Amino acid sequence: MLGLLGQYKSEVMAALFVGSMAYGSVKQIKALKSEDLAEDKRLHPEKYNQDSQQQDAPQQNHAQQAAQSPQPQSPQQAQTNTNEAA
Repeated sequence: MLGLLGQYKSEVMAALFVGSMAYGSVKQIKALKSEDLAEDKRLHPEKYNQDSQQQDAPQQNHAQQAAQSPQPQSPQQAQTNTNEAA
């Protein structure tokens, strides 16, 4: 395969090398960040418990409001309700 590249062999190899180095670096940085986050969660669980409770609260309020509000009726349901009342 490399024989087909002819005089551009070194340029292609350099591009592959740089790409693989960049990929490896990004992968390593993500792994280190996840390790740091896990360590921080272990040392300071109260900080992360507050955040999750604050995120859950709006969802719970929205669910409660949706349960309390009447559901919109389709035109067929509205017609059935008026027929039953008559």
